[in-house]
Amino acid sequence: MDLPLLDGIMMANSLHYVKDQISFLLFIKKYLKPQGKLVLIEYNADTGNMWVPYPVSFVRFCELCKETGLQPPKLLSTISSRFLNEIYSSETRLS
Repeated sequence: MDLPLLDGIMMANSLHYVKDQISFLLFIKKYLKPQGKLVLIEYNADTGNMWVPYPVSFVRFCELCKETGLQPPKLLSTISSRFLNEIYSSETRLS
């Protein structure tokens, strides 16, 4: 994609569709300015289904950030959900 460096990227209920999440996060990091922010909204679950094939619990997102060189994420908020119990929002930045 031919984009200028971005101040931030927001991903809402989308990372759970990506099988290789490490490669994807490494790819999108290239589009962030230094100290650019990634905001993630996801189901807080580790077990998927046909609608959410590769869920990313907050604990797993912490691991993904460490593996991809992102700062440890901050948990911003959670809300209950009838679908997979809970949704969370979090933010991280480039290291």
